[in-house]
Amino acid sequence: ITVLAVWLALRDLDLGDTWRVLTGFPAWPFAMGLVLMVGVTGARALRFNVIMRGMGTRLWASLEMIIIGYFFTIVLPFRTGELVRIGYFSRRAEVPVLSVVSATAVERAMDMTILAFLSAIFLPSLVGQHLRKFPVSPTTLAVLAGAGFLGAVALGLLVRRRVKRDDDHRTSGVARRLD
Repeated sequence: ITVLAVWLALRDLDLGDTWRVLTGFPAWPFAMGLVLMVGVTGARALRFNVIMRGMGTRLWASLEMIIIGYFFTIVLPFRTGELVRIGYFSRRAEVPVLSVVSATAVERAMDMTILAFLSAIFLPSLVGQHLRKFPVSPTTLAVLAGAGFLGAVALGLLVRRRVKRDDDHRTSGVARRLD
């Protein structure tokens, strides 16, 4: 499907004109994009390594998994690269597939949560620019969303500390799970 899609996109394209247009662009946006992509890839590998640290995995295997996941997600249809990524990491780090699937689900949930928080912070200004007579200032909404994000992080850290403290004392398993 990917090969067919590429062929359909390129079949009537004059590659000489395309090359002239591409070489006319300034290089700095591409360099900045590359730097950002390398940084994000490193951060994602570090985050996955932190999630999987209880299994004794290495950062290098997490980095390989992220890069291979990017490649196969682009090459294969229907985001099948996610399955390749899980299988590769399971074999490379010698951990059970179910553990990698669970860690990948946690990673994806974290991605969605971060995107939701960023949207809550940055979208109000866009909404405020397009909606006249908006009852609340877009800046106020963005500040409130940012404060909510920081509050959620602080609450998570407090709950984590409480669970650790309660683990040292006698706390029922139900209470720990609820926390």
